Amino acid sequence: MVEQRKRYRDKKEPKKAETRRPCTRLSVHECQRTLHTVVCLVMTSVVTAEVPEYRHLRSNHVYSYRQKIALLVLREYLDLPYRRMYEVVGGNPIVTDVLGMDFFPHHSTLAKFSKSVDAEDLKAVVCSFQVLLDQSGVAALDGTYLSDRRRSAHYERRLKDFGVPQRKPVFTKASIVSDVETKIILAAEVFCGRKHDVTFVPEMVRQLQSCRDRLRYLVADKGYDCERIHFFVRKQLGARFLAPCKGNPWMPVQHIGGHFRRRMKQFLGPLCSVFTRIYRMRAIVETTNSMLKKVFGSTLRAVSPEGRRTETFMRIIAHNVRQTVALGKSWVFGV
Repeated sequence: MVEQRKRYRDKKEPKKAETRRPCTRLSVHECQRTLHTVVCLVMTSVVTAEVPEYRHLRSNHVYSYRQKIALLVLREYLDLPYRRMYEVVGGNPIVTDVLGMDFFPHHSTLAKFSKSVDAEDLKAVVCSFQVLLDQSGVAALDGTYLSDRRRSAHYERRLKDFGVPQRKPVFTKASIVSDVETKIILAAEVFCGRKHDVTFVPEMVRQLQSCRDRLRYLVADKGYDCERIHFFVRKQLGARFLAPCKGNPWMPVQHIGGHFRRRMKQFLGPLCSVFTRIYRMRAIVETTNSMLKKVFGSTLRAVSPEGRRTETFMRIIAHNVRQTVALGKSWVFGV
């Protein structure tokens, strides 16, 4: 038996050496060039959104309102805390030269500023990326939650085993409208707490007014099924709103209330209609939500409601900047 095992081992072919995947590390020059492109793109989007340079005439004018917003977006893009941001980016001359600052602000300056940013200015920065809307003119609407709990699931189970009382997590609701082709977020609204998706529709439609001529279809899931939403989107945007009907799928079309809801029941069924093919692109907004959470995290560092709202908007803007650089469309902003 021993000899047979030895012969069997000899007959075995030697294992091939495992080929490692080549490491694609960026050089220092490429990192500096990417950082320069990102900072220029962030600052250009803030200027394009017509954000005021200073919020008050009698402020100290040491750092402008635009500069501090750009630094908060860069912080989320690099995924750094305030202190680490001050240590890593503070000594880089690219950031100070592009933003036109003499010296980098202290971490406490940015931390305090994040609680006083006007949400309307951040919405305007998000809407400045609507110039990248694809020619297909299809956008998807959806919402997602971000938590403030940064503890692992194992730690939570151990606390439960030892009977330690646990604090309920605080959620922040983010509702977004994403382009299905470029995955650029065209409009966004943030609410600290739990809120139904339908309540965000009027604000989303208001932000999409600038791309009214190019938007053709706005698709959403069953949570947005409402006759008034169909009428409101057609009246304000001139686009068609596609959302499947709730309730029993076997209910006859005649028993469904509302003209537009009956049309959705008729054309969003098993038939291979144009509306069905367009509606199937709605799942791409789930990809956008997944990218937003996997790249920048599904939990927030901020504690106060104002800080959580600002941090969520900054992540959305950082996502748009990242997608613009990845698609090679930074030339649209002149960068």
